[in-house]
Amino acid sequence: MHMLQHISEENDNVGQLYVDGMFWPNSPHRKGIVGVQVNHFACGGITVGVTMSHRISDGCNLGSFVSYWASVARHGSSDHKEVLPFNPHFIQYPNTSNFFPPDASALFPKHINAVTRKFVFPNSKLSDLKNKVVTEGGSILSINNVTRVEVLTSLLYKTALATSSSFKPYFIILPANIRDKFVPKLPHTTVGNYVACMMVKTRYESETSLSVLVSKIKEQKIELERLQNVQMVHQRMESIISSLGTKEEFLDSIVNISFLLSSFVGSHIANSISDGEIRQL
Repeated sequence: MHMLQHISEENDNVGQLYVDGMFWPNSPHRKGIVGVQVNHFACGGITVGVTMSHRISDGCNLGSFVSYWASVARHGSSDHKEVLPFNPHFIQYPNTSNFFPPDASALFPKHINAVTRKFVFPNSKLSDLKNKVVTEGGSILSINNVTRVEVLTSLLYKTALATSSSFKPYFIILPANIRDKFVPKLPHTTVGNYVACMMVKTRYESETSLSVLVSKIKEQKIELERLQNVQMVHQRMESIISSLGTKEEFLDSIVNISFLLSSFVGSHIANSISDGEIRQL
């Protein structure tokens, strides 16, 4: 485990690597659509900071954009003789009501004592964890049907809950790219926010075992498979909000009693990462 930075002290330094006002803590207030900044260091190293507004696209689009840019930059080299196609895809559909307020700053509260840490889970440990979950779940789960992301997500959530002095209901929010759920499937280069959230509720402490959490995540995945168009996504979101009360109560739940967890494994963004690196995620 390595503590990378103390956010309250290092935000300004990290923010210098991105276009002014477009570093993620300022995202609710930024006005730009796409920002790119090249950074040169005294050691000779170079980094490229890229940000894209959620108003027009999601992480899948950002991955497509960066991958295409990299392909263009490598064109002509001995190992890259052609530019990979980009072909952004645009579709039109009736506007739906906004679930979030125009000023979304309330969804990004400032945590003075927040820290960022990096954890590395070797394949052997992930395999042991999968075996433990399957054994604990009995006939409900099988070793070939449990993924590393599911068990690791469950472990992180369970560990976070264990830090509380007393149990209270929480839930996990798991965003997922749903372009391949639609009928017909949408290409990964479809421009927009084609994301649905899986929400796993834990009302009782007995629901926080790894096997139960993995089972609940799988149930949510099955629900996503039923989403065939934008209208169905919209209806599902309305159902989730109504289950938590009013829109205000829904937003309050997101801020105060939820854990947001996501993974690049299997996503379009991860396609540009080598297999050796993916195994460490």
